[in-house]
Amino acid sequence: MTTAQWWISIIGMLITIIGVFFAAIQVHFLRQQMQKQNDWNKKNATFLYIEQWIQKHKEINDKIFSIMANDNSIIHKPESFLKENKFKIFNIVSYFEYLAIGINENYFDEKVSKLMLTNVVIQTFNTLL
Repeated sequence: MTTAQWWISIIGMLITIIGVFFAAIQVHFLRQQMQKQNDWNKKNATFLYIEQWIQKHKEINDKIFSIMANDNSIIHKPESFLKENKFKIFNIVSYFEYLAIGINENYFDEKVSKLMLTNVVIQTFNTLL
């Protein structure tokens, strides 16, 4: 092997090492970007699910709350109230159950859920007590 061939081999190895180094950096940045995208997707899915509550299911909670606040017979006849409103109550409880499952399975974002739903959950819990 001549000196020129030796230098060409050394330069080729250096170029290969530099290329591998830059490829590793690109993979690192790609993973960071994918993690940020995943976090945004979780936050967006959480927001959309909570928005569904605000648009559709909050009406159910408000109806039950107004019935309970205005009807003293509920205290004396809770069975009839539960029988008439079983589906509404089940709908509310199911909503929060699905949200909890989504948070536990890392599909929904817990921080966004807490920020958006703290008062709603407390109001619903107080309504159902």
